[in-house]
Amino acid sequence: MAAFNFPNSPSNGDTYSANGYTYTYNSANTKWVRTSPSLGAQGAAGAQGAQGAAGAQGSAGAQGSAGAQGAQGHQGHQGATGSGAQGNVGAQGAAGAQGAAGAQGNAGAQGAAGSATITNNADNRIITGGSGSNLVGESLLTFDGNVLLVGSNSYNILEMRADENNDGGNDDNILKFTHDGTFRAEMRYDESSSSLELSTSDNAGHLMIDSAGNVNLGKGSATSTNYGTNFQIHDSGTSGASIHLTTSATGGSNSDGIHLVQQGDHFYHWLREDGDMVFATNAQIRFTLNKTPGFAEFNNSVGIQTTNIDSANLSNPVGAGHSLVGLYIGDGSLMFSSALSRTGGYYISTDVNALNAGPVTLNSNMKLDGTWVIV
Repeated sequence: MAAFNFPNSPSNGDTYSANGYTYTYNSANTKWVRTSPSLGAQGAAGAQGAQGAAGAQGSAGAQGSAGAQGAQGHQGHQGATGSGAQGNVGAQGAAGAQGAAGAQGNAGAQGAAGSATITNNADNRIITGGSGSNLVGESLLTFDGNVLLVGSNSYNILEMRADENNDGGNDDNILKFTHDGTFRAEMRYDESSSSLELSTSDNAGHLMIDSAGNVNLGKGSATSTNYGTNFQIHDSGTSGASIHLTTSATGGSNSDGIHLVQQGDHFYHWLREDGDMVFATNAQIRFTLNKTPGFAEFNNSVGIQTTNIDSANLSNPVGAGHSLVGLYIGDGSLMFSSALSRTGGYYISTDVNALNAGPVTLNSNMKLDGTWVIV
C-alpha cells in the first residue's frame, strides 16, 4: 500500500489527498478522517490469521509541532447553595477526676522579733536614730508635706558638706529653687573662687561675696580689691551702674530719691527731690547746695589757690592769688555781711584788694597794713 505523508500542524477542516483518497483534519479528535471515497459497511470479521513474525523496530518518528492553543471554554453556571439542617449539640463530656493535692511543705523558721521602739513620737515629727534600737520623734524637726520646720531652743545649724571623700575636687554646695519644675534661682558656694553666690540663672554669680568679705553685684567674677574692703556694682552693658536711695517720704520710683550713677567716663549726683544737698565733715555742715536754683552756701572760709585758710598767709593770701585765679562772677554780685564781728579781729595786708562795698558795722578790731582809703 502506498504511503501517506500527512502535513504537520494542520488546522481544523484542512484536507489532504493522496493515492485516490481525501482526508479532512478534525481538531476536536486531533486526527485525519477519510472523507472520499466513503467507507463501505463494515464486513464480517475474517478468520484469525496466523501470527506474523514480529517486524523490526521502526525508527522513532520526528517530534510533531505543538498544536495551536484552543479557545477557552465558557464559564460554567454557579451551583445552587445547599442548605442542611443544623446538627444537634453534642452531649457534655464528663468532668475529669480531681488530681490529688500535693504534700504540705514544712513551715519556715520563725524570724526574730523586732526590738526597735519609738519615743516622743507625734504627728509630723521626723524620726531619727537613738541609742541602740531606740528611735526618737524630734519635736523641733517636723514636716507636714509642704513645710520643713527646724526649731531650736538656742540656735540652728543647717550644714551642707561637699568633698566628703577628700579627693580635693572643686565640689560646690548648691541650693536650688524651682517652681513648677522650672529653675528660678540658686545659692551656691563656689569652691574654685571661694565665694558665696546668689543667682537667678544657673551659676551666673549675680551677687558674690568672697572669702575676704568683698561684695560685688552684677560682675559675675571676683570683686576688685584696690582697697581694703570693697562693695562693687558692675554694669556689663552701657546703661551705667548706680546706687538708688529712696524713703517712704520720697517714694520708690525712678524719679524719686537720689541716684549716684557711674555712666561711661562720668559720675552723676542726681538728687531728684526738691531739697538741699549737704556736705559735712567732722559732724559739721561745710557746704550746702540749696534747693533754690543757683544758690550755694558755705559755712566756713573758702580758699582759692591756697593751702591755709585759718590764718593770714601773706605769700599766698586767702581769696586772692595770681592773675586769672580767684573767684569770678559773670553776672551777679559779691555780698558781704553788714557786720564784721569775727573774734580776734581782721588783718588786711597791702598786697590784696580788700574791697567791701556798702555800709558795714565793725564789731571787732581790724588792722590795715599800709595806706588804705576808706570811703
